[in-house]
Amino acid sequence: MSTALATRPVTIDSIFFSPPAVVLDQMEAIENEIARSVFGYSLQWANRGTPLDNWLRAESNFLKPVQVSIDEQSDRLTVKADMPGFSPEEIKVSVEDGILRICGKSEQKKEEKTAGNETKASSSERKICCKIALPAKVETKRASASLAKGVLTLNLPKTQTSSTSQIEVKAA
Repeated sequence: MSTALATRPVTIDSIFFSPPAVVLDQMEAIENEIARSVFGYSLQWANRGTPLDNWLRAESNFLKPVQVSIDEQSDRLTVKADMPGFSPEEIKVSVEDGILRICGKSEQKKEEKTAGNETKASSSERKICCKIALPAKVETKRASASLAKGVLTLNLPKTQTSSTSQIEVKAA
């Protein structure tokens, strides 16, 4: 499997092929979040590191690699992406102009009761987003997507012209 760039999207509803503008807005929000962190690092470590060092340090807190593989047959592409810990409702997929975008957001809340009827609450959030150039044009109206054992599988039929539409994802 190859590694693709992963980032943090803003909102995730379910797995479907969404308008690329929504995904681009999410990616822009991630970049803004990283920029705010860079500003914080710049203030905190004013005399240590270059602006690039600060950007890379902030980026490493937000970006995680996503393992993606693309298998090309004569009539279709099969894309597999490792998405452990995500449910179908937490993933969005879009295709436009030969670019595949996969984004996911998973939030886990945990409550612990301690002595004296006190409750401690904590939450953790995982966000990913990757952008991949597809080797062929695909027809999204006939595409299918499924999530099983943490692996997202997309079956994308090849076509001469690209299309964009919603696709229902089924648990396998």
